[in-house]
Amino acid sequence: MGSWHSVFVRSDGSVKACGWNQYGQLGDETIVDKSILVVPEVTNVKQVSCGSYQTFYLLNDGTVKACGRNSGGVLGDGTNNQRITPTILPGLSNVKQVASRDISTMFLLNDGTVKACGSNQYGQFGNGTTSYVSQYTPIEIPGLSNVQQISYNGDGNSTFFLLKDGTVKACGFNKYGQLGDGTTSTRTSPIVVPGLNNVKQIACGSFYTVFLLSDGTVKACGYNGQWQLGNHSTKEKHSPTLISGLTNVKQIACGESHTVYLLNDGTVKSCGWNLYGQLGMKTTATVPTIIPELTNVTQVACGNIHTLFLLNDGTAKACGHSDYGQLGDPYKSNKTSPIFVQGLTDAVYLSDVPVK
Repeated sequence: MGSWHSVFVRSDGSVKACGWNQYGQLGDETIVDKSILVVPEVTNVKQVSCGSYQTFYLLNDGTVKACGRNSGGVLGDGTNNQRITPTILPGLSNVKQVASRDISTMFLLNDGTVKACGSNQYGQFGNGTTSYVSQYTPIEIPGLSNVQQISYNGDGNSTFFLLKDGTVKACGFNKYGQLGDGTTSTRTSPIVVPGLNNVKQIACGSFYTVFLLSDGTVKACGYNGQWQLGNHSTKEKHSPTLISGLTNVKQIACGESHTVYLLNDGTVKSCGWNLYGQLGMKTTATVPTIIPELTNVTQVACGNIHTLFLLNDGTAKACGHSDYGQLGDPYKSNKTSPIFVQGLTDAVYLSDVPVK
């Protein structure tokens, strides 16, 4: 999900979007914020991935369209031109997943290799170098294979690769230990995160990382100034640490400084920063805490300071910051309890949720 915009994939392969639109990231041919859902001119969408200021649409045929800010070539279309309508990315095919943040984007291909574009100033491309020179078209990351999921941390300064054997590699910025290798050293080539096996999903916030294991437990590392690691502490962790008392987790999502856990029974827990109600409750939670009166949830997703919940009937609820209309609420008021996203009845995927 975008920092301040929300995108939903519908059952017919179209999408709806709302929120911040200064750079055309909603794809509706305008740069006007929308609190009422709009329908961009794009179809046959399988998955949506949002950077802070841009949106990527993975189509059923493995090609990709994109719109929004294109500073430094982050869209990967060979230019730095802003796009206010979804535009096909030339030369890209057989794409399985897209991950993007502020300054860089990665494309996971069906064969388990990865391509990247945008900025590599912290070594987040994993090609052994750092560079302030923008990469306008996706290039392959050498020596990386068997990847099944990619995820970005912070502003796109750190990258995580979940491999098919359940282990994890990481590279890039590491000031707070978010790479999980026990150090705070920047890595320009992917390193194996020690002590991690049977990982099912990775979610990243600003300078912290959360790992869902196949047994339904969760580990986390990195910055922890707002209790986002869920361990009743604000001390950062440089290695993945088990979150005590948290089990039966199905999916995870991270905002800037808050973390959300979808449980197998359709209920949701959250912890971390809660200034705008993004936890779905009125108080800060220092450990994963159940969100009251929220059931039948099938997916969760987080913007910087807002949260979305997809329900099993195709509707969605939202909470948190709403100044740009990202909750789909025409009143644009922050919500400490989840409210229904208006005008949405047929959603099947939230943005940045891994597609089965």
